Amino acid sequence: YLIREIELSENIKDLIGIQKRLPVLVKALLASGALIQNITRIVSSITDAITIRIIDLTIEELGEPPCKFAFIALGSEARMEQSLATDQDNAIVFDDTADQEVAQKYFLKMGEMVNQSLHQTGYKLCVGDIMAGNPKWNQPLNKWKEYFRTWILEPDPQSILETNVFFDLRYIYGVHSFVDDLKDYIYDTIKGRDIFFHHLAQFVSKAKLPLGMFGNLKAKEDDEL
Repeated sequence: YLIREIELSENIKDLIGIQKRLPVLVKALLASGALIQNITRIVSSITDAITIRIIDLTIEELGEPPCKFAFIALGSEARMEQSLATDQDNAIVFDDTADQEVAQKYFLKMGEMVNQSLHQTGYKLCVGDIMAGNPKWNQPLNKWKEYFRTWILEPDPQSILETNVFFDLRYIYGVHSFVDDLKDYIYDTIKGRDIFFHHLAQFVSKAKLPLGMFGNLKAKEDDEL
């Protein structure tokens, strides 16, 4: 029902009103005993729908894109593990064969507008600036392949940190084949790269998993009971 409302919304104000109802839904799901992973999938699905509608509204304002592109989610949203407190992590991949100057100008503007609209709607800007409005994460497909090739073949602490975010990527809007192509490239490049896996395993072993907002809410409710 909420997703249908999102699809029919006409402006950001409508989306803000819908997103504000999300905590009520989450509270009801928690009270009903719903599994946390099911709740995060619901939250992520609603975020996807809001993002898609915002992109549609942005294109209406900017005009049709100069070439094909894909808007992708990263991190927790890509894993469908988004909570009420999750910030934005997203990027844009666009066609290699387009006029690069025209394409970069258009998609950077799109990214900035989408990020700000999501922020207005209730999704905080990423502190690390891993967003489509950052020129570094708004690139043609061949540049994205270059990024992953460097991260995998020349692993260092920074590249491992970035792969920890960017290896979780999921298609949201645009041309799905760009995302499939990029994933195929990643899988082919990573085969047999023992040094990379060694560094990645070290990074993961040191990472601490937070309880998260849903866990805190659930724990609080259990204490009250």
